[in-house]
Amino acid sequence: MKSSEPLLNDENKIPLSPDLFLKDAIVLKNLRSGWVSLKSAKSQHGLRFNIAGWPYLGIWAAANAAPFVCIEPWQGHADDVDASGDLSDKPGVIELKAGESWEKSWAVELY
Repeated sequence: MKSSEPLLNDENKIPLSPDLFLKDAIVLKNLRSGWVSLKSAKSQHGLRFNIAGWPYLGIWAAANAAPFVCIEPWQGHADDVDASGDLSDKPGVIELKAGESWEKSWAVELY
């Protein structure tokens, strides 16, 4: 179960460091932009992710996996600390009836 803590405080940059992910993944919600970027401080190169339409953005790194970071648009996330445990109450759940389908996409640009 997850608890929420403020991270951005109306800023638009997260300096990445190995200890940033010691507790677990960072899950951002209510983003004001449909794009996020991963930029190098040492060059002009980076990645730009189109995440429009996704309710959450997960950013995480496995322990001792530096210098790798995962940036993923997410439809849902782990339960909050006050979750009911009922799957139908879980944020981001998409209910499909028999024969229905659901599709979502995202894109990444290299620059």
